[in-house]
Amino acid sequence: MSMTLASAYRKRKCHTQITLAVTSFNFSTWLPQLTPEQLEALTLAATTHALSHGLLYLPPSPSNTQPPIPTTAIHAPLSLVPAPFPRAQFHAARELQSVYNVLYARVAMDTKFLDIVMGAEEGVGKADEFTGMLWRGWKKIREQGVLAQPLHLGLFRSDYLLHAAEDRLALKQVEFNTISSSFDPLSERAAAMHRNILASTSYFSASPHLTADNFPENNTTSGLTEGLSEAHEAYNVRDARILFVVQPNERNVFDQQWLELKQEDRHQIHVVRQTLADLAVSGTSEGGHRCIYGKAHLRQFLLSCRHGFNSHGQRYAFPRDR
Repeated sequence: MSMTLASAYRKRKCHTQITLAVTSFNFSTWLPQLTPEQLEALTLAATTHALSHGLLYLPPSPSNTQPPIPTTAIHAPLSLVPAPFPRAQFHAARELQSVYNVLYARVAMDTKFLDIVMGAEEGVGKADEFTGMLWRGWKKIREQGVLAQPLHLGLFRSDYLLHAAEDRLALKQVEFNTISSSFDPLSERAAAMHRNILASTSYFSASPHLTADNFPENNTTSGLTEGLSEAHEAYNVRDARILFVVQPNERNVFDQQWLELKQEDRHQIHVVRQTLADLAVSGTSEGGHRCIYGKAHLRQFLLSCRHGFNSHGQRYAFPRDR
């Protein structure tokens, strides 16, 4: 069987599946056998590469708070050896992505459908308080006629499980992320780390599958920044900023800041980071049509939400104009 090696994102529930070719690969025999000395060498190679290439988290804190200015970092969770994934299923998932992108974009623009399915009057929002709150806020904005921006940008991530049953493999979708789609830059750095370990150690020839042609390229950071750049160009306001709405005490800041740095370095488009609590103080609107930030009156053309996608955080009320 033709194999590729990639990181797996595992969750319990599966919603869709595609059944593909029979496999002779025995997944139960993975991982390759390594000696304690070899494991120690791989651990050293992985952690030093992660720390020197921005594959990082902020460390946990007993008080669950982070300092305003970070002084320490730890490497993000990682695997020493990449997970095997059949090449055909890997390419099928990539081809499906563009189909799902179009599907979810069309659903997101179908107001009548969303009112029926998600609304608080007859849809999911009637039973789920958080969904109902979001829908009522969206409905109020529509009724006020302040949805002035006709352009939209989606940054999506689709997660899959590989399921084996009766000698057949099924590609099962776990979820489709349309908000807070994270870990893209860190996944790129994890892939680069595995390629570096392969180049420096050959994984001690522990498996015939651990070869360079089985390590796919991962360029998600540039793909996301190109999308943000094209949205900026379409907005056609040169000094507009991107607003990242982030969680307070966020540990996964480096994953987000890789996007910020690439956006500024390659496209000279600046990013402003704000929590919902920050925006409750600093955010204003200009006639309901433009979001501006603070006393500097920096115009925001794009909102990238890394927070507010569940009911765990506090809720804030934003004035329409101030």
